[in-house]
Amino acid sequence: MSSTEGSGGGGGGGGEEVYSFDPSADPRALPLFAGLHAPDEPATTSGLGSIAPASAGATGALALLRAAAAAREASPRVLALADAVVSHVNPADYSAWCVRWRVARELGEALESDARLTTRVAARHGTKNYQLWHHRAQVAHAAGPAGARRELAFANTALADDPKNYHAWAHRAAVAAMHGLWEGELEYAEGALGEDARNNSAWAHRAAAAAALVAAGADAATAADRELALAARAAAADPHDAPPWDHARAAAALAGEGALAADPRFASLAVAALIVAPGSVPALLFAHECYEARAASSGERADADAAAAAAADCRDRLAAADPGRAGLWRALAPG
Repeated sequence: MSSTEGSGGGGGGGGEEVYSFDPSADPRALPLFAGLHAPDEPATTSGLGSIAPASAGATGALALLRAAAAAREASPRVLALADAVVSHVNPADYSAWCVRWRVARELGEALESDARLTTRVAARHGTKNYQLWHHRAQVAHAAGPAGARRELAFANTALADDPKNYHAWAHRAAVAAMHGLWEGELEYAEGALGEDARNNSAWAHRAAAAAALVAAGADAATAADRELALAARAAAADPHDAPPWDHARAAAALAGEGALAADPRFASLAVAALIVAPGSVPALLFAHECYEARAASSGERADADAAAAAAADCRDRLAAADPGRAGLWRALAPG
């Protein structure tokens, strides 16, 4: 779609476009925008010199949109202006997105028009855009359960391009939380981890899904066992990768307070990994946490002393494995 094509956004009378963006033409000269007093903003300078001027079309569209926003005008021409700005001038213009939302709702535009706009802007400019996702979140909230499938599909499209796109993962999480869809998110995250076990966004999503399901009434012990098994498989495959160890911590949280100290499976997970990879910093740090927790909670002096000695050994090994942060590791010593 060329830059002179219509923004594809609002318009009265069955969706007719009332304004088509043209970068070479200042829209303030169009009869359509008669009555909107839209002067240029003062020239902007910085310590590096003047900012390059925008095209005539962009300058005029922005000026008109500012004027319309100040007047609180809600009309098809303002909707088209907002669409043109986010589609062709600046997809990260928060003000334009906000005007778009207000005017569309006041005009009774269907939410589908917002969904189409965000899909089009994402295709044109990419999905690393906070403002676009904020607008899409508003769509998701307003649509309710009926829009859940569409919102998950929109996130899926972004994740197909970038499986670690945290905007898309956050959108999936928000939709799942709104509509109680976490069960499916366990499977979705595990599928993403099957594609890339180093996808830290997928690990975080899996942990959030597990915790949400337990909060909703799922059995905590069963969830902890399941998530620990997932973490153990990944840690065995790559003991140096940090996210599986974070997931083991999430499993411990599901198991309940004191699980790192009381449940020997957690320390054993680290011990097994350190046999294969004795210099694994994530495994050493996890083992240290387990031993420190046990030393602090054990009611038997001999057991507490043994755990404290094991924790001290972990600190020494951390300093040796990661000398650049030796001071940090030694500072982990209690007291």
